[in-house]
Amino acid sequence: MSEPQEQLQHIIEAALLAAGRPLTLDHLSDLFVTMTEDESMANEERKVARKRIRPALKQLQADCENRGFELVEVASGWRFQVKQHIAPHIAGLWNSRPSRYSRAMLETLALIAYRQPITRSEIEKIRGVSVSSEIMKKLLDYDWIRVLGQKSTPGHPRIYGTTTAFLDHFSLQQLGDLPPLDELKDTALEENRQLNEDAEQSMQEGLKQADQEKQEQEIEKRRLAKEAAEQKEADAAATLQADTPPLENTDSAEDSDQFNEDAEPVMQEHLPQDDQEEKEPEAEHVLDTYQSEEMDSI
Repeated sequence: MSEPQEQLQHIIEAALLAAGRPLTLDHLSDLFVTMTEDESMANEERKVARKRIRPALKQLQADCENRGFELVEVASGWRFQVKQHIAPHIAGLWNSRPSRYSRAMLETLALIAYRQPITRSEIEKIRGVSVSSEIMKKLLDYDWIRVLGQKSTPGHPRIYGTTTAFLDHFSLQQLGDLPPLDELKDTALEENRQLNEDAEQSMQEGLKQADQEKQEQEIEKRRLAKEAAEQKEADAAATLQADTPPLENTDSAEDSDQFNEDAEPVMQEHLPQDDQEEKEPEAEHVLDTYQSEEMDSI
């Protein structure tokens, strides 16, 4: 192996990009083994290559510090991956939306990771609820868990554990890289506190909105009741007017004259005495005047 260190880095970088999967040190060292049938010589070349590959990987990691991707070591080997804070900006390159995992699924996976080997009934006992077959099937399909064997108890339940693909997906080299349980508990408590605060705020907003809607409904109810009462009064007035017959004038002219004749004596009787006394002298004066005229004519 006589390649310069810079060229060695270029070869490793190209191999990691072209492979499309993590590469171990053995995979990378095989790239620098010459074609020979001597197995001992090939092993010797691998040892030499491994010694030079590790510093080259460290240098590549340093070169990626100011780039949008990084070189990381996971359980399956070394790989290039997009930095976490850059990932949301390039998510639009894929039509499918990122998977969202249910809380029950993540809790089940965490119990398997921290308590493996573990059976399904043991998971259910810790969580206090049953684990659906769909969750277990998804975890197996994702290749995050695998069946390690069967427990020597009645029913021979399956024993589950995590896989290398699980470590790769979460950028872990080994199970020891999992965060401590105390840290997870603190995180869970903080999440629960935040959830409770959000739930309380949502409840307050819901109650406020419900009160506002109730007031609006009450106002609308009163308005409709008022309109109904006014309409009822209007209908009652219209009905009363329709039921009352109009006054008809049935008196004829003859009946009117007869009424006047009948009423005149009555009116005369009820005239004040003064009026009658005034009319008597007036009648006497008219009579005297008439008699004088008669005498003159004779």
